[in-house]
Order: sequence, then C-alpha cells, then structure tokens
Amino acid sequence: MKLKKYLGKLWRADYPASLPGEAEASWERFAAKAFDNKPVKVFRMKPYWKHFAAAAAAVVLLVVSLQLVIDARSGPDFLSVENTGKTIRVVTLPDRSVISLLPGSRLQYAENFRQNRTLNLDGEAYFEVTKKEGAPFRVTSGRTTTTVLGTSFNVKSRVDGSTEVALYEGRVKMEVEGMEQDWKLSPGELFIFNGTGPEVVPFNTRRGGTPLYIDFEKAPLAEIAAYIKDVYGYTVTGDPAIFSERMTMRVRRNEPLDNILKTITDIYDMGSSTDTLRNKIELFIIRPSTKK
Repeated sequence: MKLKKYLGKLWRADYPASLPGEAEASWERFAAKAFDNKPVKVFRMKPYWKHFAAAAAAVVLLVVSLQLVIDARSGPDFLSVENTGKTIRVVTLPDRSVISLLPGSRLQYAENFRQNRTLNLDGEAYFEVTKKEGAPFRVTSGRTTTTVLGTSFNVKSRVDGSTEVALYEGRVKMEVEGMEQDWKLSPGELFIFNGTGPEVVPFNTRRGGTPLYIDFEKAPLAEIAAYIKDVYGYTVTGDPAIFSERMTMRVRRNEPLDNILKTITDIYDMGSSTDTLRNKIELFIIRPSTKK
C-alpha cells in the first residue's frame, strides 16, 4: 500500500542514523498492529425498513382517524362574548334574554342557542331570562349548573372555583357536579358553593352577596370610590378632604358609570375628568368665581 510505504519512510527518517536496526524493528512492530491484513467483516442490515415504514403509516392513519373523531364530536360552533372594557356590557341573546356582563367576564353559547339554551360563564353576570316552554335555560359556571325557565338572577364565579347565584324573580334549580342532591331557590335566596359544601342564605344575612341594587347609607365617598374601582376598574383621585364626605345613594348593578359620577358631582357641586387611557377619574371642587 502506498500509505504504508510513505509512513514507513517517515518513521525511519525520524530515527538517528546510528540506529538503523532499532528503527526497522520499531516500524515492524507498529505496522503489524496498524496494518493488519485480516479480512474486514461486513455487516449487512436486515430489511427492518419495511417494519418502520409500516409503523409510520399506522401512525399517520391513527392521527387522521383521531382528527376525524374530534371533528365529528365537536358539535355546533360556539360563540364567545367577552367584556374587556371597564363598564358593564349588555348582551341580548337570540332568544331575547338579556345579560349584563361585568368587566373581565366571558360567556360562551352555541350558535343554535334557540334550541340549546345552555351557556358557560367565566366571571359575573346578571341574567333576565325569556321564558320558553320546553327549552330550559342553563348556565354552567365551574362545577355548578343553574337551570331556569324564566327568571332574573345573578351568577358570580371566582378564580378559586367558588360560585354564587342570587335569585331575584322566579325559581331556579341548582346542581353541583359530583353531587346527587339539587337545590331549588326562591326569590331573595343566595346559593353559595365554595368547593366543599353548598349553602343557601338570604341576601341580607351574608356580606358579599349580589343584590340587584347596591345601597350606600351615609357612606363616605371613599367607600363609593372603592366600589367604582372594583366594578368599573377606574381609580378615583382628588383632594383627600373630598373622600371624607358622606352620601346616601342607591346604585343599580348595571348602572352606567357616567350616571354615578353625575350624581356625585351634582350633590357636592364638584367637577370630574376621566382619563380612559390610564383608567383614572379625578374629582375636584368647583370654587365660585371671585370676580365682580
């Protein structure tokens, strides 16, 4: 081999001329190991590629079949309504039921809602349901399902999985996933489910209930400002002395924010400016002019 001869020449040249015998012996030992003349074994791969191809085809077929099953079970298309604003959004459903959707809330219902009056709520909303014989109205929220025929009620679901349902008119039946019992509410009753056991209490015996109206009885303006922040998402600022003023007023749950501000500013002869980009409302006292 040309390579063997070339390496042998370099090997011998590297040794001193006084040791020709040692150079040759050293090269022979190296060449015997490096250039073994034993035949090289050739391993042929068995035709497993046919099995791999069959397996790949089976996987593709499984994926296609699974997609067909998913498509077949997906049912009718669902519509989604989300309130990303800072005020209550009023939604009229195809059956003329009216929903007051609070900020940060979302509901979903099927396109064939007239035949399938079932929707899912994430957040809080007030419902005024149109009565329709043979077509019950259902609201699922977390693990709870509210079934009605024609009524007014409020549903509030929290991120911790708890749900509150307040009934104002008519009757509703409450069901909880995994529980055989159901609960029938009368007007003025609040159903509370916190993940362990349901509870039914009157509106006015539990703080944090969801009545149709919010009553402020000689409440400091700071308390009303906190309500505006919680429900509408606007921070109310102004002279600290303003927030010690007290007032009595009744606010409907879906009351437009502008109406609340007008009531406050009219009573105390104040002005207001709203920054919609920063979600801030500034209240200021209108001082009478001293010019004559």
